[in-house]
Parts: sequence; C-alpha cells; structure tokens
Amino acid sequence: MNDTNLQSDVEQGQPIGAIEPWPEPVGEEAITDAVNLLRKHLFISHDQAVTCVCWLASSMMFQAWDKSARLLITAPMKNCGKSTLLNALTAMADNAIEAGRSTAAAYTYYASQQNQTFFIDEADLIFKNPNSEMTVVLNTGYERGKPYLKTEVHGGNPVGVSLPVYSAAALAGIKLESKLADSTLDRCLVIRMQRAKKSQISDRYRPRKHEALFKEQGRRIKRWVLDNYEEIASQEVTWPDYVDSRIEDNWEAVMAIAMTHSSAAQWKVREFVLGENATKDMGGWELNVIKDLREWYFRHCNTLADTWEQNISAKGIGPEAARQAIMELHAFDEKGERPWENFYPDRVGEAKQIQARDISKALSGFGIYKSSIRAGHSIYAFKWEDILNVYDQYVTEERSSVVDVVDLQEAC
Repeated sequence: MNDTNLQSDVEQGQPIGAIEPWPEPVGEEAITDAVNLLRKHLFISHDQAVTCVCWLASSMMFQAWDKSARLLITAPMKNCGKSTLLNALTAMADNAIEAGRSTAAAYTYYASQQNQTFFIDEADLIFKNPNSEMTVVLNTGYERGKPYLKTEVHGGNPVGVSLPVYSAAALAGIKLESKLADSTLDRCLVIRMQRAKKSQISDRYRPRKHEALFKEQGRRIKRWVLDNYEEIASQEVTWPDYVDSRIEDNWEAVMAIAMTHSSAAQWKVREFVLGENATKDMGGWELNVIKDLREWYFRHCNTLADTWEQNISAKGIGPEAARQAIMELHAFDEKGERPWENFYPDRVGEAKQIQARDISKALSGFGIYKSSIRAGHSIYAFKWEDILNVYDQYVTEERSSVVDVVDLQEAC
C-alpha cells in the first residue's frame, strides 16, 4: 500500500489495520493464550512474553494514559528473533502500521492522526541520529499533550504547525541499547532476545502458517480490553519508594493490564521490571559503577591500608584501580555476563573493557571528581566518602545485588 492510499484511508477516518473485536465475551484466557502462543512459536521467556502481550493490550487503549512507552526489542546479533517477535505482535495488534520504511514526513503525518500503533524494524538504522525528525517525533509522541512543532510552506509563506503525535510504537533492531539516543531509551521497555537452537522452539513462527492464528488471538485481546476498559484505566499502580519516576511512567499501562488480568501476571511483570530493568533505568551504567564501587568497598574495607597500595587506600581509589575493582566484583557472577569486561561489545580484547576514563565520566556525572588525597603520599583519586554519599542519595532503601546491605554496614 502506498502513502497516497494510506493517507486517503486516514483522512476518511479509517484507522490503518483496525481489527474487529471477537464477537463474544472472552475471559482472562485472551491474555494467557497469547502468552502461550508467543512461547510456542518464539524463543522468549515467560516474563518477556507476559510483558509483550500486556504492552500489546495497552496499545489498544494507549489514549487512556498520559505516557505511551515504546516497546524495544533488541539482541546482540542477527537471527535472534527480533523481527519475528515484532511481526507476531504486529499480527495481533489493532491499528497496526509497519513504519520501518517510512519517510520522516509520512511518519509524522500518521503519528499526528492519533490512532496508529507503529511497528518499526531496523530501528538501529532509523533512529541513530538523536536530532533527526523521526527520532524527535518518536520521543515527542511518548507523552500526551506534547505537540510536535514544525513549519510548512503554504502559498509561498512559512506557517507554523502544531501536530499531536502521541502514539504507541514498538521498535526492533540489533544492539539498540548502544545505538539509540539516551532520550529514546529512557522511554522504552526493553526486551532482549537470544539466539535459539532448533530444539528450543517447538514450532517456529512463519507468517504464512501462523499469521491467521495470531490475528484471531488479537481480536480476542481487543474484546477483552474493550470489556475491561474502565477497570484497566482506573487501576492505581504502585511501586516501592526507590523506583524512579520514569520507570513508573513507562510501566503504568502494562502494569494496569497485568493487574486487571491476574495477580500472577502482575507479579510476573513486576518481577521483570525490578529484576532486569530497574537498575539500568535508575541511572544507567553510571549508577551501576557507583553501586559496584560501594559494594567492593564494603567487601574490603576492613583490609584497606591507611597508605596507598596500587592506588587504593582506606581514603580513596584511583580511576584505574576502580576499573579493576568493579571488574573483579563480577568475575564470578553466576550468569557469567561480566558487564564491565564487555562494556564495548563491538571491540576486541582489552578494548572491550570499561576504561578508566569511563569511570571518571560516570563519577563526575554525580559530582564526584578526583582530588589530591594524602595517604602516606598524595595521589589524585576519588574519595570513598563521596562515593558512599552518592549511593545513599540515589539508591535509598535499595538492597545490594550481591550482599545484604545490613551485613555490609555491620562489616565496616
């Protein structure tokens, strides 16, 4: 379908891809069956499937909330099922429009119609420029009442135009977390895909074989959403005090769907958020540097010398020593992910590791700078006191990911 036909449909009040709700009332199995369907045909965890289906349901009524979080589907390489998951969700979606090959002008136009849900593949190529029109419209459309302002020429004269681009959107692409602008990532719910072995998918999703089944399931979800609209929209979603307000905004709609469905779905989503996304969203990798340095300190504080030993003392730590310390902390992680040793995944050898300059950048963002610290002799380093104060300020009430906070405090 070309842009002219699409525009004609929209101007006539025909949302692109609108689906008919299931003719009969359906129960919570509409959501449960969709989760099971995804897991049967894709390599995806139960928590991820629940999150995706709840997001899909929320996209059918995104106008009920003030924020419309983008669903971001990413993976470290090709053939991990990113596009397949996006296609499966598109098949179930209401008012879906595939915008991976859209021009900036067309994307802006359809977003301004306020009724489409965008599904955008290869987002790593489309949104890599944080100042492009596509990226600005995507980010602006995250929040209701934030119009996109532009100028158009009418009769040879520039005219200001205010476009309400609030919309729902799902993105897929390789290494999106390292390629998209922070302003975009801050508005996303992240689904990280992994490459599957043939034995790990019972019946791989193929559009010609399965699309009709997914479309039927989408109609059931739409009927469930319509029948439960008022209850979903009125849900009061609460989070622990330490959860950042951006997380609350991003996940409100998904949690409202989950809470209306069942307590099991609610806790699946809550567990997914707090377990995999909260740490990153609460300040990104920079805050994780603070957390890990603080944890390393409490593990070693009783053995730290009053004088400098390899640029570490009871008073502070140098940038290179800090780099080695946080890598050491994750050397024996159960999952073996070693985030600081793979900080730059596109590089090779030691260049993949977090660098001393990255440590300085992370700490300076919280107002922590190197200063001359005397411990036998003077070197420029970061004060432990400053690091601990920032942790207390930004990670209030949160428990350490490795060792219980109370135990750590008692240790020193």
